[in-house]
Amino acid sequence: MRIFKLLQALCLTLFCCIQTIVAQINIDSSRTLTELVVTPQRSAKPRFDTPEAIDVLCLKTIHSQQLRTSPEALSVLPGLFVQKTNHGGGSPFLRGLTGNQTLLLIDGIRLSNATFRYGPNQYFNTIDLFSIEKIEALRGSGSVQYGSDALGGTIQAFSRDVSFAEKPDFGGAIILRGATQGMEQSARIDLTHSTRRTAFGGGLSWRNFGDLIGGESIGRQAPSGYRELDFDLKGKFLLAAKTTLTLVHQNVHQNQVPVFHKVQLENFAINQFKPQRRMLSYARLEQQLNQGIWKSLNFTASIHQTEEGRESQKNGSTLFRFEQDKVQSLGAIAQVSNIFSSRWSANSGVEVYRDLVKSIRTDTDVNTGVSLPKRGLYPNNATMTSIAAFTLHELDLNQWLLRWALDGTPLS
Repeated sequence: MRIFKLLQALCLTLFCCIQTIVAQINIDSSRTLTELVVTPQRSAKPRFDTPEAIDVLCLKTIHSQQLRTSPEALSVLPGLFVQKTNHGGGSPFLRGLTGNQTLLLIDGIRLSNATFRYGPNQYFNTIDLFSIEKIEALRGSGSVQYGSDALGGTIQAFSRDVSFAEKPDFGGAIILRGATQGMEQSARIDLTHSTRRTAFGGGLSWRNFGDLIGGESIGRQAPSGYRELDFDLKGKFLLAAKTTLTLVHQNVHQNQVPVFHKVQLENFAINQFKPQRRMLSYARLEQQLNQGIWKSLNFTASIHQTEEGRESQKNGSTLFRFEQDKVQSLGAIAQVSNIFSSRWSANSGVEVYRDLVKSIRTDTDVNTGVSLPKRGLYPNNATMTSIAAFTLHELDLNQWLLRWALDGTPLS
């Protein structure tokens, strides 16, 4: 019996090693000399010419690895650790830092807001993995470009793009996925339509995660399952020969997301997020100038809303607690690219964010039904304004590539 268990353990270890090697091969196979990365310089640059420590998770790897959630996808990248104490969460660590010291972006717009705490959080899981085209993880060196909350690094998710077509074109895809013992049922529908001047894309995702089932003596990890319903829309319009308008809306709704370690280790009968929601809408105007030193100009206006409801009750207690935090973040980004010579280029801009936080709490005695309003986790109606300016320069000296940057980020 001992020999059988030893052989079983060796086979499992070998399988994990092979899986890791295959994952790395898939990542490496997607790397080409012409691959562009955006996060290090806030504009598309060849990855081969980028000195920063950056890794890219592409759509091919996401599909081939059958990754379930966005935090789980991050664990494939080298140099990035994901702390995950509940199935409906996952907090990325870069350079040993997480929370409000690791910046999270979606299409260049901050997911991180005024309520991001110092420790691990679950918010990257509010990005629908089915709607992502790629993820870039910049380890370190992000503070100059993005501010002090990028000390550990910057992780940016990019939504699937749409492109124009010479002739009207329709497309679509359906993804169905399931796991044994009811651990996952997922469905995704994508539709696209393109013409010479317009392009549209949209998708609907439905996810039903059952409780995780561990091997041998671990068994069912309950409660850990939850449900999710997401949709996303993207439209691109060619307003003029060199002017493009992009409109995007994303909506993620997760319901009854249990915090597994609270129930298992901290004597809670109920501890869950109900609901966990995120909505992002933005408009981006891009103008190709190509006149003198002016290369391009773009402006982005966004509204980002998050809602987190928390329900908790300890074993043997008659106190049921409901907490709710809502954050509305208005953002504006103006950015210009310059080419001063064949060797000297620059990317400069200004970004402004204003966060409004609504926070409430209610304690209810389940025996009497009496509810008492309490102070929420954050001061209700609190606001924070962030104004930042940056200029990033690149000088090509043949065998040397010199980069320097300046920024300023006053907060109020």
